[in-house]
Amino acid sequence: MQNPAKNIQHLEACIAICTSDCDTVLDLGCGFGDKLAVCPCFCREGVDIYAPYIQKAKKRWGLRLGCLTVDDALNFVKKSRQQKKKNVWNVWDAIMLIDFIEHPPKKIGEELLSICKELATRRIIVYCPEGDYRQTEDLYGLGGEKWQTHQSAWKFEDFEKRGFEVVRWQNRHGPGKHALFSIWSPF
Repeated sequence: MQNPAKNIQHLEACIAICTSDCDTVLDLGCGFGDKLAVCPCFCREGVDIYAPYIQKAKKRWGLRLGCLTVDDALNFVKKSRQQKKKNVWNVWDAIMLIDFIEHPPKKIGEELLSICKELATRRIIVYCPEGDYRQTEDLYGLGGEKWQTHQSAWKFEDFEKRGFEVVRWQNRHGPGKHALFSIWSPF
């Protein structure tokens, strides 16, 4: 799939296009579930480490989002990889990391991407600020400052060298602060 962000600079539209041929989608760091909700698939699953976000997602979307789990993303994908090795179904057509990869330390983000490549059958979708974008507060006012703090900075090259097709959206986070919409596919 060609990266739709080349022609469309609307996040939800790009997510919908990227998941339009998927039956199953996993959203790591799903927050309130808003990005997961735009996926036109049959089976949606979201994971977030902060329980108040999952609770808000459940109130907002009800059963529409499918399974919402409170867990650490790295722990979740590691358990999923183990289940896959035991021939228990635990792969997804698409795995999304939307406004998430910049929150854990870079080493953890790199490990997440590596494991996601084992679990995604069609694509991985990543959206994040480019470079160092400071954030230390919970903009939602739910006390999740620890989880909203950015602990890593990602550059165009970080995704490109991992085989992602990357598009830079200019001035997405204010003047001179860009965002990256990146897609990886195993084929």
